[in-house]
Amino acid sequence: MASHCAFMGRFAGTVPLIVLLFWGLQALAGESVGPRMVLKESAFEEIEVREGQSIEREYTFYNQGDQPLEIKQVDPGCGCTVAFFDRVTPPGGEGKIKLLIDTKGLVGPMRENAVVSTNDPGRPQVILTLEALVKPVITLSKHFVSFRGRGDEILSEEVEIQTEMEKPLILKPIQFSLEGKVTYRLEELEKGRKYRLRFENIPGPSENYRGFLKLRTNYTEKPEITIWIWAKLMKS
Repeated sequence: MASHCAFMGRFAGTVPLIVLLFWGLQALAGESVGPRMVLKESAFEEIEVREGQSIEREYTFYNQGDQPLEIKQVDPGCGCTVAFFDRVTPPGGEGKIKLLIDTKGLVGPMRENAVVSTNDPGRPQVILTLEALVKPVITLSKHFVSFRGRGDEILSEEVEIQTEMEKPLILKPIQFSLEGKVTYRLEELEKGRKYRLRFENIPGPSENYRGFLKLRTNYTEKPEITIWIWAKLMKS
């Protein structure tokens, strides 16, 4: 894909001219060339966004044929993506395909491909690509804690929660499923920026259990955080 994108970028200005010349020669010979799809670009370089932000990219194409070009469908590879497009483009006309991606719940590098189906006999399918780096609104040092050891001992685990957003972060515990087995303490290390959660098991018999702590945030991009807790406690 990288070499293809490089090729398209290098010859983007000459491809339409070559196709037009080819079209003109066939027209002089009395032959129909049919619809011909030529993309201005098929890929965008990696962009950076915050989790929860929408990504919108528009792809331009031309019909360098002598018959209407039809976009039959645009099939994104992910349910987080919606496609809008011009269905019919006349000969010599210009059309657009727009991809709109919802990054809610997505973190890290992502690559989205969309398959475009057309009535161009030479290019019945075209693949559009979009790459992005989705940066988390809130980062956790880990998303789960695990207690392993003797049931009659006190075991502890810590999770750090922080943000790089300008808006101060506020956390509020709203649901805890391990009352009587585990305790926790939420401590603010840096005002509105960094927190620490300390978990401790309550000494008892050997047993295995799992549960969670759910926190509410004041960020619409990430309204809740869930930290999972596992325990495998053995006899002394």
